Amino acid sequence: MTQRYFLSSKYPLPTGTFGRKEKQVTKNINFFGSDLDFTAIIVKKIKKAERPVHLKNPYCVTITPEGGQFKNGSDTDIKCLKLLFDYITEAIKHSFYMELYTTWYGEENDPVLKYTELKLKDLISPLQLNIEDREYLIITKKDWN
Repeated sequence: MTQRYFLSSKYPLPTGTFGRKEKQVTKNINFFGSDLDFTAIIVKKIKKAERPVHLKNPYCVTITPEGGQFKNGSDTDIKCLKLLFDYITEAIKHSFYMELYTTWYGEENDPVLKYTELKLKDLISPLQLNIEDREYLIITKKDWN
């Protein structure tokens, strides 16, 4: 099974591959100096039918780590978390809050097991984005008060 990561926002989110460092491109073949250079996150728009029912914002993407995982582990795993952290802290500049949700493929609409709220000012480490299966994390730019 595949772990899926969803991010939603009130505004469109950039898509593409982030963090990959190609050393050389020859005849459509990419060369990388190391596993760390290959490691990236891939952000794709999804169809409305694929959206988990828990996400309320109108724009939703999937974020897939490639070459690592979103966990505290190897250098490539830490890089994936750092790329996710950088992506979110940049994207939230255009939105009051964002929703991050993870679940196994096929279980997107199963009940949320853990709700977490984090203010952007308190988001100081990529390790804070190491969320559990079926955890719903809301990141707010400002206090609600």
